[in-house]
Amino acid sequence: MQALATTRKTATLARTWTAFAGRLRRLTSRAWAGFGRHMLRGAASALGAAVMSWLIWWLQKI
Repeated sequence: MQALATTRKTATLARTWTAFAGRLRRLTSRAWAGFGRHMLRGAASALGAAVMSWLIWWLQKI
């Protein structure tokens, strides 16, 4: 009977760790996606600022 209880504990523990690993994987995936969006937004903002400054410089030359 002891072996059966140990097997159940092991199975429960394995499910618990599997669920934890899945949640952690989803969390890191969401975090990387958010970080990527943040970086793209910053790059787009920097590119927009560079284009606007070039346009202002070019219009002043005319």
